[in-house]
Formats: sequence, structure tokens, C-alpha cells
Amino acid sequence: MEASELLQNLRLIVRDEMTSFVEHIDKRFDHVNTLFDGVYVRLDRLESEFQALNAGFARVGRPT
Repeated sequence: MEASELLQNLRLIVRDEMTSFVEHIDKRFDHVNTLFDGVYVRLDRLESEFQALNAGFARVGRPT
């Protein structure tokens, strides 16, 4: 086997291995992004509730 043939085979092996690895990492990032989306939804809800509470306290004259 010539050196160029060995390099070509090595490139193919690395490409195949990296493809499956990258797909696995992409799935993990998708999962993590989904979790962060849930956190942002909860934070947004908490911010809305906080603003509503502050408005309610302002109506009854209590300092926040």
C-alpha cells in the first residue's frame, strides 16, 4: 500500500468516526438548549408575577 492510499483510508476512517461523534454532540446540545428554553420560560413567568405583585402593592400603598 502506498502512503497516499494509507492517508486516504485514514481520512475515511476519521471522517466516519467524527460524523457519528458530531451527531451525538448535536443531540446533546439540542437537549441542553431545550432545558434552557424551559428555564427562560419560568424566569419570564416569575418576572411577570413580580411585576404584578409590585403593582398590587403600589395600589394598596405599601412600599416594595
